Amino acid sequence: MAEQSPAKPSNAQLHRLFSKFVPIGQLGDEQCKQLFACAHFEELAPRSLLHADEEYALLTYVLQGEVTSLSGGRVVGTVKAGTRRALLPLFGCDDKVDRAISQLGARLVHFDRPLYQRLHELHSGAVSETVEIGLSKIEDDIFTEISKAFTERSLELPNFPDVALKIRRAVADENMGVTEVSQIVQADPVLTGRLIQVANSPINRAWCETQTVRDAVSRLGLDSTRTLATTLAMKQLFNAKSPMIKRRMQAMYQHSAYISAIAYLLAQRVSGLDAERALLAGLVFEIGTVPILTFADKCVARINDESVLERAIDNLSAPVGAIVLGAWDFDAELIDMVEGGENWARSHDGDTDYTDVVLAARWLSYLDSERASRAPAMSEVPALARLDLGDGSLELAREFLDDARDEIEVVQQLLQG
Repeated sequence: MAEQSPAKPSNAQLHRLFSKFVPIGQLGDEQCKQLFACAHFEELAPRSLLHADEEYALLTYVLQGEVTSLSGGRVVGTVKAGTRRALLPLFGCDDKVDRAISQLGARLVHFDRPLYQRLHELHSGAVSETVEIGLSKIEDDIFTEISKAFTERSLELPNFPDVALKIRRAVADENMGVTEVSQIVQADPVLTGRLIQVANSPINRAWCETQTVRDAVSRLGLDSTRTLATTLAMKQLFNAKSPMIKRRMQAMYQHSAYISAIAYLLAQRVSGLDAERALLAGLVFEIGTVPILTFADKCVARINDESVLERAIDNLSAPVGAIVLGAWDFDAELIDMVEGGENWARSHDGDTDYTDVVLAARWLSYLDSERASRAPAMSEVPALARLDLGDGSLELAREFLDDARDEIEVVQQLLQG
């Protein structure tokens, strides 16, 4: 591996530059400084080829330019400097990626993986210390395993639904239109039926019934078709083998669908927000829980109850969710929503955004339910005031839910399939 020798940045500059990288940025300050001090850079010439097995001992990130990921000779993604995906290692996010090529050249930074792992062991209490003592030994072992798998990038991430990925690429291609997107949709009978169902649903206020995929795509529009295809395909990810984990997956999806439906209707009250995008935001908010439950599904025989899962989910779902959406190449706005959607007290300048909508939808989903104890007082949730629901009493919130109940049920039914 041919290395260049650019002027070495100071430790402070390295810390600012790399502190957002995952997983290395999650080390303590002292460990970060030690790791960053050993960073080395590489300037890739045009058409340089990297092999995953040769990079195994390194954590490699793209600093400048872009690199194309390959699996068996097939292009499966692009890592471009400055994007959310570039905050993740070039190799290790997807086990299928075996090579990468830089067509026009790129600048990389490498960190020693064994050194990172040793430093992580020194800092290994960082995540688990946030959990109160009280777990049984077996529960503590499971929680530690999940935390370790997350930090070492070995936690299995869900694959982005294939048909949704094809539709996304087709919509992004200016040479493709309604005909081509319709053909992709038709290859998936379940998605075909559900998109036609959405196009004919009361939420679209259609004056005549759509019977073909092409008509459905034309009525919805390409952008809405792309977003809805992703949303509708998400359900297949919420699955497991063991009865306990399967119940937890199904319950989570049902609650996510409820949040998603509320977010869809809330977004209609805000100029500049897309209701379909809010629908997707509500559904992917808890996507980080899926890899955690998938991990637990493989060792369910050692789990006596669900308390360890709840603690792991509470502490890890947001950062894992951000990694999942980053690996799926979702935009920064939705990734920020996953990372910030746990903060009930979130306050910011500027316009109401999708994080506000999802926070308000989450709070409303808990209202007058068995989950109510999980939510703070409405005066402590600035997002509610932004959506004209936070007058200090519960009447406006209850009135909104009562008025929207029929539409919420329609959207939930569409998501449930």
